[in-house]
Amino acid sequence: YRSVRTVYCKGADGCPEDSDYLPNVGREGHTFLHHIVTNYDRLAKWTVFSQAGAPTEGYSGRYGGGGGHML
Repeated sequence: YRSVRTVYCKGADGCPEDSDYLPNVGREGHTFLHHIVTNYDRLAKWTVFSQAGAPTEGYSGRYGGGGGHML
């Protein structure tokens, strides 16, 4: 899937070799906006943004024990 995906890494150490490094500024919204602005003229017809952690089952809110992801 390397030809159709972009991986951003905000960690100084341990970034995968094929990832694009970004300074650790902002949250995931910063990374999403960076991708949109940088690639505006060549965005895919469908673009999916995801955090690095695996999704958890359902949504339990910020403090409810879930990961805040919806499946």
